[in-house]
Amino acid sequence: MRDLDRGLRARLAWGAGLPEEALRLLDALEVSDIQGDVLATPFAARANERFLHGEVLAAMGRHADALRWFESLGEGSVSEIPLQAPSHLRQAEIHERLGNREQAARHYARFLTVWRDADPEFRPQMDSARARLAKLVRPKR
Repeated sequence: MRDLDRGLRARLAWGAGLPEEALRLLDALEVSDIQGDVLATPFAARANERFLHGEVLAAMGRHADALRWFESLGEGSVSEIPLQAPSHLRQAEIHERLGNREQAARHYARFLTVWRDADPEFRPQMDSARARLAKLVRPKR
């Protein structure tokens, strides 16, 4: 099966509520990958598939594995740039769920910085992240 087909099938499986199948396809995609020069070849970076890998793992409760996938985004290929802010948001949410307040706050702050000039349609996500960050940095009583 070609990698492009495998990536598409993984997205379809995820959309159909089949996280185990999506994960199987994504894992197979990574095994078959010959990286080459990811910086020079944006498609080799598979940024969207890496983000989806994190989403699937987070939904399955595999938070440490999901964090590794989200951490891998945003600094490599040009194709990762659009996913930089969402990957920080997902890392913040996972760290908050795990009780890692400092890490969660750091990623919420980074998300807000990267998206500081976001389009108005993203205002609800920005407002939610700002509120969660404020709650995290407030001293505990």
